[in-house]
Amino acid sequence: MPKGDVLVMSECKLLVIGTQKGIATTKGLLRQRIKPKELKFV
Repeated sequence: MPKGDVLVMSECKLLVIGTQKGIATTKGLLRQRIKPKELKFV
């Protein structure tokens, strides 16, 4: 499991396990084209 300080890049592979709703939410977050504001500090 990645910790909170791990930067997930486009080359990374993720295995998502959860409910259908949770997986759909995760897919939505991953498809966003806008970078999270936290990346401004990296």
